[in-house]
Amino acid sequence: MPDWRIKAALHRVIDRMPFEHDINYFLQRFVTRNLVTSKENIKNKIGQCEKHIDSFLENRGVDSVKDINSESLQALEIGTGWYPVVPIILSLRGFSKIYTYDISKLRRPVLFREMCVLLIEFIEDKTITFEMTKDTESKILTIKKYLDGGLDMDRLLKNLGVESRICDVSQSGLPSQSIDLILSNDVFEHIESSLLEKMCREFRRVIKSDGVMSHFIAIGDHFASFDDKITFINYLQYSEKEWEKYNTSMCYQNRLRLSEYFTLFSKNEFASELISREFVDKSALEYIRLAPQFESISEDDLLTGNCWLRGYIDADIEPNLSVQISTHSE
Repeated sequence: MPDWRIKAALHRVIDRMPFEHDINYFLQRFVTRNLVTSKENIKNKIGQCEKHIDSFLENRGVDSVKDINSESLQALEIGTGWYPVVPIILSLRGFSKIYTYDISKLRRPVLFREMCVLLIEFIEDKTITFEMTKDTESKILTIKKYLDGGLDMDRLLKNLGVESRICDVSQSGLPSQSIDLILSNDVFEHIESSLLEKMCREFRRVIKSDGVMSHFIAIGDHFASFDDKITFINYLQYSEKEWEKYNTSMCYQNRLRLSEYFTLFSKNEFASELISREFVDKSALEYIRLAPQFESISEDDLLTGNCWLRGYIDADIEPNLSVQISTHSE
């Protein structure tokens, strides 16, 4: 496979060009073919959303959204991305209002339509099943109306209670204590630590006293998915100055470790709970020499890969790190 440095260099070139997101879309859609609306991709996003909802219900001590006054349930998603699958599933599951934030508008009509076609297919052939609330059926009909040409994309989202905002979520503009569920999928690792700090302060302000944060974080060098000659901790060998040569806004990676996310949550008055995590194989440490800033970090922290964190307001609960572990596939 090509060297990861080639991809990093290409990112840097695209970063400096006008319409960089349009160029990135074209390359991923028609050259690398990474941006294909596959059944597997959409299923994975639906699965992540269902886990967020289950985590939320567990924390509330109920088995069903029907056991809550769903007419007032509101969610905040960080990182809309190319496909707004998560906010649509939240709507179908009973959330009345979903705010989805991104710093760039990546949504494309063709991708959106392909996504909706698959959602309806999954629902009708029972590939996905979920509890129907009183509004679910009418919302499904609304999606079908869009597919039949009776609605445009923005009107559909509005009718589903989904509001897309292109801005910095640390300045969300939402009322205090208005949000029940704050969630993200593989987003935190792409945000600078100083901005994450501001975001968590804002989350603390807008979340309800019994609200829940649920975040999947893909800790690990994302270039390892492109270049199989390196491991998911490859980037830990570089100092901050050295890493700047490869780190671009196109695929920014903050290199924060799990312990640092716990500290971030704690500083902003969230109790943290580790629901699951994967580990990079220990042999990966043999291929690199750690940069000085990572030498004092524990082995478990260095080797933590994909993880799922839950946060909620409860100052009496200490972070829970006792979870079953699995190995992250190289």
